[in-house]
Amino acid sequence: MEVILPISIAILDQAIKGALCKFSSSLPVDVIKGVLSITVVRNTGAAFGILKGQKFFFIGVSLTAIIAIVAVFAANRFFSKKNFLNNKIKIGLSLILGGAIGNMIDRINFGYVIDYIDFKIWPVFNFADTCICIGIFMILLDVLLSRKSAK
Repeated sequence: MEVILPISIAILDQAIKGALCKFSSSLPVDVIKGVLSITVVRNTGAAFGILKGQKFFFIGVSLTAIIAIVAVFAANRFFSKKNFLNNKIKIGLSLILGGAIGNMIDRINFGYVIDYIDFKIWPVFNFADTCICIGIFMILLDVLLSRKSAK
């Protein structure tokens, strides 16, 4: 799981972005008129477009997160007598890892991240961003529920 899920996410993320870039001349396309459309946005910043143009900073942050998550997985598997990560945490970290890899590939190749999901009331985002957010949510939920049950 720690290898297959993140690699699958990164491959799917890159495939979607590649396909959308090939057809970008026919975009945007309304999926639900006035609510959801598919478009291509070149985001040189982070979430909500903050820190625009900081390519090397974001590559560094992504690389640090990737190395940290891989180190946690390695420690869990090879250096711990008892696995300290439950499946929810493993899945959450795998989602974050796959999303970070997908977006880092964009930053290295293009200097920006390709975003394409536009809900009109929210900044445009992509599949990798979605995986990162779901992964963070899963980990936070698990930690909060674990603390609640421990009390």
